[in-house]
Amino acid sequence: MTKFSGIKSEEGSIAIYNAINPKTARTKRINLSGKANTVASKLVQHGFTVKSIANSKQYRPRTVVYIYNNKPYNDTLDALKTFMDIDVYTGQILSGEVHDNPLELYLGDNFLDNYTTNRLWK
Repeated sequence: MTKFSGIKSEEGSIAIYNAINPKTARTKRINLSGKANTVASKLVQHGFTVKSIANSKQYRPRTVVYIYNNKPYNDTLDALKTFMDIDVYTGQILSGEVHDNPLELYLGDNFLDNYTTNRLWK
């Protein structure tokens, strides 16, 4: 497997959250069990640092990456865009809000389309 250059030097550890609506997965006949783990394993194979994996409390129609500091993470985001269609937001850290990772990836419903068509998931 090809590693993406620049990811390690950007030091962008990622938390991955499954925010896919189970109804959407059933409609597309895709099993959601372990989907965030599958994504984490694939990203680690390509040089990403995944610090945590969890289910989100809210479903999202789109896959979103939140950045919680002022670094651009250009190489990391370019590599993620190879795997999936993502929206990127620079998060404002609110008073009392703690983020252990500079990047949070929420897998939304649109990820299922990428999962079935992108050869990198095979």
